[in-house]
Amino acid sequence: MGDPIGFRLLAVLTSVLEIVGNLFEQKGAGAIVSGGINFDLIKAFSSINDEDVFPLFYDQLFVVINSYYILRWLLSQEELARALEWDTDAEALYTQCFAELGFRRAQFSRLLRFATFVTVSEEEAEVLTVQGEPVLDLFVAINSTCEVRVGGAVASYLPPFQLIGEASLLENLQSPGGEAHPPARATVVAAPGSRYVRWPQSAFYELQEEEDSDFAYAIQLMIARTLSQKLSAARSSQTVAEERLTERKRAVLRGVSPAALAAQRVGDSTLEGGAAAEVGALLKQNEEKETQVRTLERSLAEARRDLADLKLLLTLFGVGLGLLAGSSVVLSESVVSGWSKGGELGELASYTHGTHGELVRSLGRSLLEL
Repeated sequence: MGDPIGFRLLAVLTSVLEIVGNLFEQKGAGAIVSGGINFDLIKAFSSINDEDVFPLFYDQLFVVINSYYILRWLLSQEELARALEWDTDAEALYTQCFAELGFRRAQFSRLLRFATFVTVSEEEAEVLTVQGEPVLDLFVAINSTCEVRVGGAVASYLPPFQLIGEASLLENLQSPGGEAHPPARATVVAAPGSRYVRWPQSAFYELQEEEDSDFAYAIQLMIARTLSQKLSAARSSQTVAEERLTERKRAVLRGVSPAALAAQRVGDSTLEGGAAAEVGALLKQNEEKETQVRTLERSLAEARRDLADLKLLLTLFGVGLGLLAGSSVVLSESVVSGWSKGGELGELASYTHGTHGELVRSLGRSLLEL
């Protein structure tokens, strides 16, 4: 693409030469032919050719526009000069974080104007984001890791010099006026005595909206690279978890229990403290799950016994009801036979006998099926 500032300087130079030529040179007799130029401005403006009016106006406008962008470039070089005065934290923040994310020194120098460096108290940790609540700032830890908690449990740890809140920042930059502040997906906690730096999301939005500025590209590149790094880390963590699960299965097939395998890992002298603590926590969680499974199995067995007893009672009740229905039918038949000569009264008794018997028999069959 070349150097855009060099092109603008060349454009200003050619425009100035065209203005000089249109003002001081005569048609058909340039500076070389006439042997020189008479720089008499009064005479030059009094004898302007009608054909040169528009080119002169265009060249002057061209000089003004390109000079504006050249001046902006000079101001950015001033920001670059300020980078020589950075302290240790700012230099480490740039070299270990923002340089890898695509920021130039001049851009980061401007970004530092909006930064706030914070030192956490030695007595207690500080919460940077809360799960479910809006995120208003972008954070970067400087000298320690940060806990990532999801649902109150520690899910992972973020190393120093990694962006915190970049996903929320991305949605904020894409919203009209930068008014959207999406909720945090996790709670992030900075350790006691640690240092971190924060930027308001509004600062990135203002820098992104600047005319003829490449801040928008730099910010988008920063967010994209950060999300890519975190995705790679998550995939790596998933691979490690799968390998551990496979190892546990193989250990069970060899006749070694998962508890013995975990105890062996915890006792391994080459295992780091964090990894040993993680294995111990997994072992404890596994024991709790096994206890819960045994409790559920006992409850299920008791429920099955109660159900079998209930079915037996219903069966006995159905048999008794069936016997009662048989006795009722026999009694009804004797009554009907005695009333059979009674005309309409006999017919009513016969109908009642049939209906009652059928109802009792149906109820008895239903109970027996249970």
